[in-house]
Amino acid sequence: MESKPTLGYWKIRGLGAGIRYQMKYIGAEYNVEEYEQGPAPGFSRAPWTDVKPKQGLDFPNLPYFKDGDFSITETAAIHIYVADKWMPALLGDSAEQRAKVNMLYGIIFELKLKVTIPCYMGSDRSNLISEMNARLPGILKFIGDNKFIVGNSVTWLDFYFFELIELMKFLMPNLFEVFPALQELHRAVKELPKLKEYLDDPESLDNNR
Repeated sequence: MESKPTLGYWKIRGLGAGIRYQMKYIGAEYNVEEYEQGPAPGFSRAPWTDVKPKQGLDFPNLPYFKDGDFSITETAAIHIYVADKWMPALLGDSAEQRAKVNMLYGIIFELKLKVTIPCYMGSDRSNLISEMNARLPGILKFIGDNKFIVGNSVTWLDFYFFELIELMKFLMPNLFEVFPALQELHRAVKELPKLKEYLDDPESLDNNR
């Protein structure tokens, strides 16, 4: 029997959440390896850094994904590998759509950096909201009337973006009032079979972070 793959990440939602959402939607079973920072004020990263060189990874980082003898790091690469192996439709329906997914990943990644990194540095929330107000209109204009990011079929990028929407909603409680189209995209992903059950389950990993 083929062994389950393993997803390794910090004991937070962060970059691991979107991958977990994708795995749940696909219905693929997997193991979890979590690393927890030490207590305040030091927040030691030793639980990860002490074992980082021993993981057998080409470019040791979190998250990582181990599937038998194959291991990979970098968030987008993991999303793409998971889609390619278990549900290739999540890559996109055509060469054009796959290209759009890859393009939009770069745009959304830039937004995520602008919104996420300052959170760890104690920056003023108003600066983060300014970044959202500046960058989201262009993304939503591109999405237009699509049900999902690049069309009417879900792709791996929707799971990545969904978790970013969750973070932005936390930082900007009126996010859906300002960007109602964003709420429709959020709802479309949240209502996906299998993922809905996971997100509605109070015991799920991402509802306990």
